[in-house]
Amino acid sequence: MAYLQVDNIHKSFGDVKVLKGVTFTLDKGEVLSIIGSSGNGKTTFIRCLNSLETPNEGAIWLDGEQIFPKKVGEESKKTIGMVFQNFNLFPQYNALKNVTLALDLREDRLLKERKKTYKKLKKSLTKYKKELFSTNQQDVAEGLYNERLTEIANLEQLITKSYVKSAKEKNLEVANSLLNRVGLADKKQNYPCELSGGQQQRVAIARALALEPDIICFDEPTSALDPELTGEVLKVIKSLKEDGHTMIIITHEMEFAKNVSDKVMFMAEGVIEEMGTSEQIFNNPKSEKTRAFLQKSAEIV
Repeated sequence: MAYLQVDNIHKSFGDVKVLKGVTFTLDKGEVLSIIGSSGNGKTTFIRCLNSLETPNEGAIWLDGEQIFPKKVGEESKKTIGMVFQNFNLFPQYNALKNVTLALDLREDRLLKERKKTYKKLKKSLTKYKKELFSTNQQDVAEGLYNERLTEIANLEQLITKSYVKSAKEKNLEVANSLLNRVGLADKKQNYPCELSGGQQQRVAIARALALEPDIICFDEPTSALDPELTGEVLKVIKSLKEDGHTMIIITHEMEFAKNVSDKVMFMAEGVIEEMGTSEQIFNNPKSEKTRAFLQKSAEIV
């Protein structure tokens, strides 16, 4: 099975059908660029991938696990990161805090879950012991009871103040490393209003990378930038490809899409009009609609 498998995704808003059966596969480490005119379903599609929108029909698998529809009672450990065209940074936090925030919130959520499980185990321990040791299988009962004690002891280590402090310190290390990674070592204490558009978008990329997503999606990452700032963001994305990240990029930068993509998808009217390798789509498109779109894009440039 492919790393990402998308099968017959449909999405409507009221009577308006935006996606009309999107199906494709993507291998791990591949970069897919999605091109096409505005209003043809590109952003809606990646929002469906990120669970920001819920498809009306279809299925999605990531690394062999079905992530849509989600199975009842099961929470997927697979993640798809998102970088928005308008950055979506928190203006009240500096660059470093914008990156650590998601990590710290995840740690807080895990801490609550651990504490809840710990209390539940402690409360049930006496009853558990009484029930098990009343059976005829004393050896089995004692083994199960000791396993429960070990589980409680392990949880105790994960809810201490020292552990939480250590986890938050590690989050800072991760955030610092990622901001260095995107070339913002000297801007960590700056607030979004003190950063250029290109710098803000690089902070947003670092934030997306912090949670180590299985796939990173970019929704027109350079559309809100002046031409001179576009290059610095595209340079970071190219470096992510070199590192083997699986990415899906909605872009109007045709030359960039041509150079960075393993696959290119041209969407029109809510369907995949044509999909193939970068060389095939840009040098020998089969669809008349694809040819017309690329010709118009070249004229605009």
